[in-house]
Amino acid sequence: MGRARNWLLSTAIKPYHSWVYWRDVDIELSPADILETMMNFGSEYDVIIPNVWRPLPVYLGGEQPYDLNSWIESNEALKLAKTLDEDDVIVEGYEEYATWRAHLAYIRDKNGDPNEVVELDGVGGVSILAKASTFRHGANFPAFTFLNHAETEAFGKMTRKMGMKIAGLPHYTIWHIYEPSEDDLIEISKLERRKRRFGKKH
Repeated sequence: MGRARNWLLSTAIKPYHSWVYWRDVDIELSPADILETMMNFGSEYDVIIPNVWRPLPVYLGGEQPYDLNSWIESNEALKLAKTLDEDDVIVEGYEEYATWRAHLAYIRDKNGDPNEVVELDGVGGVSILAKASTFRHGANFPAFTFLNHAETEAFGKMTRKMGMKIAGLPHYTIWHIYEPSEDDLIEISKLERRKRRFGKKH
């Protein structure tokens, strides 16, 4: 994926472009003014990231954080990286890589100020707005390990290493399409069996 992003950059970016926007095709819902809103932070930040959640069926909780690759670095993760080989990649969500990072998704308050900003160190790839100068200065999406990270998270690490700033918008939320996970399908199956066994009241 990193190679694909870099190839697209090399072929598509023009001298007159000021911004580059990366957006997954399976975003289901986002504010109509998302680009203008995020560009408003361009005077202070080089990369801007919204929060990404996904809707769930009511019986599965109604909604859920989706993108956990946007985070604030932690001392624990930095210590962990020092114990790893150069080619090892830290992946969020696995027991062997307990990073204790603050994830943008979990900072969200649905009634919070959409203009509130937190500074990020890693970014997810669902929705990234970056100044074109970020890439002209040499930042890219590493298709190799960079500081024990790869692709979009490595892009975050790289931009920070280059002295750039990343804005995370914890209360400005876009919505990813709902795709049942294996756990969701198991829960749905249990609910269906319960319904057949006990009737609609259960």
